Amino acid sequence: MATSIHAPSSRGEPPLIAPGEKTAVSGADLEHCPTCQSPDIIKKGVRAKKHEQVQVWYCKRCSRKFIASLTRYKTYPLRAVLDALTYYNRLHTLGETAYRLKTFYGLAVGEETIRDWLANYREYLPFLRMREFVAKHYTAQEAIAETRLFHNQIYDFRYHRAKLACLIEDEFRNQKFKPLQDFLELALAECPHEAFRESGLRASELAGVFNLDGVRIKKYFMSCFSAK
Repeated sequence: MATSIHAPSSRGEPPLIAPGEKTAVSGADLEHCPTCQSPDIIKKGVRAKKHEQVQVWYCKRCSRKFIASLTRYKTYPLRAVLDALTYYNRLHTLGETAYRLKTFYGLAVGEETIRDWLANYREYLPFLRMREFVAKHYTAQEAIAETRLFHNQIYDFRYHRAKLACLIEDEFRNQKFKPLQDFLELALAECPHEAFRESGLRASELAGVFNLDGVRIKKYFMSCFSAK
């Protein structure tokens, strides 16, 4: 439910790939040649750019070398751009987003450049349509509910609280998602952690453990107020 493109959370965690990490190569997951569409392609070294390394590919059918189109004519690493777009959409300002890029990537990126990224990638950022409205009713810390669950394994639990609330309030047909909203809020407040810590069973094997008659349902009133 969250809008993030697998980027770090607003709690200040560093990016998944550290700045300057040479093992991270952009455009390393292509499936076919952009010229002849042949899947018979192989990796053919890397090309060093100012801030990153880009994978070079070779097509055995048409004998062309190429790189991923998303990395062509781009000054900044794609992972930094995606991190910036995600961070801004988590209700941080342009200035805060620029500071994040400077802190975590060592990139001096101006607010105008970030604004250009938002315009260029707008079709992939549907949340931008409601961001201004959401920002009036939620802070960056409130918009996305998140916590870390220490069970037998460690899980990062998060969902876009503001987005779900607005979708439910926007159209009557979306009221069917209200039980989902209640469940997600309860998962944050009353998750039965001990059941996952003390048992070595998988969730599918615990079907007979929980008695739903003892479940307490609480009402949470969360909505995006009508814009005036």
